[in-house]
Amino acid sequence: MRNKKAISIALSAVMAFTTAFGMITVKANAEEKEKIVVYVAAEGKNASGSAVEMGKTAVQLDEGAVAEDAIKIALDSSAYKDNYKMSEFGLDSISDLNMYNVGNDWYYWGFYVNGKYSTELIGNKIINDNDKISLIYNYDNDNTSAACFNDDTSKNPEGFSAYSEKAKKAQDILAQKIYDTTFKGGKYVPGVENSSGLYTVFSLVRAGFKADKFYDSVYAKVKAQLGAIKTSTGKFYDDTNKKYVSQKSILKDGAASQTYAKIALCVTALGKDASNVNGFNLIEKLADKSVYEASSIYSRETTILMAIDSKNYELPTGDNYFTRAELVNKTVADIDNQIAISSATSIDPSIEWKTIDSAVMQIQPLCAYQTKDVDGVDKSAVKKACEKVLNFMYNMQRADGKYGDSQSASNAWTTAQVMITAGLFGIDAATEENGTDFIKNGVTLYDDALAFVDTDNNTVDEKLMAFQPEQLLRGFNAAIRASEKTELMLPVETAEYTASDDATYTLPTEKVTPVKLAKAKITKLTAGKKQLTVKFAKVKLAKSYKVQVSTDKKFKKNVTTKTTKKTSLTIKKLKSNKKYYVRVQAVSGKNTGAYSAVKNVKVK
Repeated sequence: MRNKKAISIALSAVMAFTTAFGMITVKANAEEKEKIVVYVAAEGKNASGSAVEMGKTAVQLDEGAVAEDAIKIALDSSAYKDNYKMSEFGLDSISDLNMYNVGNDWYYWGFYVNGKYSTELIGNKIINDNDKISLIYNYDNDNTSAACFNDDTSKNPEGFSAYSEKAKKAQDILAQKIYDTTFKGGKYVPGVENSSGLYTVFSLVRAGFKADKFYDSVYAKVKAQLGAIKTSTGKFYDDTNKKYVSQKSILKDGAASQTYAKIALCVTALGKDASNVNGFNLIEKLADKSVYEASSIYSRETTILMAIDSKNYELPTGDNYFTRAELVNKTVADIDNQIAISSATSIDPSIEWKTIDSAVMQIQPLCAYQTKDVDGVDKSAVKKACEKVLNFMYNMQRADGKYGDSQSASNAWTTAQVMITAGLFGIDAATEENGTDFIKNGVTLYDDALAFVDTDNNTVDEKLMAFQPEQLLRGFNAAIRASEKTELMLPVETAEYTASDDATYTLPTEKVTPVKLAKAKITKLTAGKKQLTVKFAKVKLAKSYKVQVSTDKKFKKNVTTKTTKKTSLTIKKLKSNKKYYVRVQAVSGKNTGAYSAVKNVKVK
């Protein structure tokens, strides 16, 4: 085997020679080529026991790129960044695993593509979308594919029947834990001020969790709050965060589209019309371009699409509003960018923590648009984008069936998003059919997810419970629905529960706590030319000071009033040779202290 590979090295050397004398390496032009994603891995050890292992690394490139481009990017993003060498012959070394011979036996880095030894140099080999590049050091290793690419399909389970009972029980356990922890068993009722909490309510409802009175209370609160802000000047007091909420404040928070989308999803899941909640049209806000522009770019189009399609809501028309086609096209156009963020070719090298979540979430609302006729939407482009991300998801699943990130081998939230996407696309995560590939060496997404929920002891992983466990709840729900081939999690064709209109909620009023302010004291009063300057002592708890100046010592006429947050103030445009009387008062909201003793000065 080693001698056979040595012949291949000689062949490669001849090819390198011809390249140097006229053959042109094909390089991609970013302005003309589409994007592809390939996967690079390296493994091996030498006689002294030194080992190299670079796990599966996704690299996004321009179509027409060569293997050398991908290998360099992958190695530069690895622990071997400054510890490898390449030449015109190929990869010379990684760490201290380099080419050498003992008699007729040669040891070197072999170059394989999709499990086959490449007779082309890495600088000549044009690679294609989804290619798997294995760099294998051939000392005591005759493999043709890196271990991380291996997948023994003979180990695949028989189907969802092997998981049905445990998956449903895990969903129920997780829902109960979330209800008890996040909502304190129904004692805490989220509202507009907590759109993430409302999205969690959506997750509970779609999972079939029973909490009718709680759901009624949620809808009653949301209805009252939205009714209060249905006009541009309306507001309500949020007694949890001690502040007023209005349309303006929601915009100012910087995530208005996401906020309105989560509220709309919750309302729809509760069997209500998101286009008219006590006179407030959430769908109009989601289509509004000004709201969109004021919102964070993170998951903006995807959350809007999921919300407006949750019940196939009709969008308002006009130049100020988006069409569905515009939102879909924006989502499709950003696919390559989201894959780049998740790969070794990240557009922001400062991002050290890389997950595939961004790309996975990007296609969640797009499944229907692969086949649905919508004016302005290219179905084939949508389908191509979806297939690109699905392939990315299949390929980034580890050989042990898990989804990790750049910091850990298994990430519950990434697994959750993959399950959600698979479920929304109607893919059974326990079966490989119609080209799907969410099982690796017999391990399924259900196996990965069940590692975070102990169905024997009714417990949930503490780290998961500490941050958005509702993601995994949606993952279980979406996946179970798809595996059972029932109604998908979205759109909401049938509400699991319809909130009652009989429940009521009284909007709280701000409780003003009286503040006792001390009497102000003027410390210095000086006259200038047609002006005077007053200085006064700082009063505890005062937020501002009211300064009054008058030619009347009783302040009944000719009074000038100024407000300042400082402890001194100069008042100008006064009359020369006039005596002015001055007094100061401390202020805190509606609370005021006693006026200072009156002092006077004659202006020059």
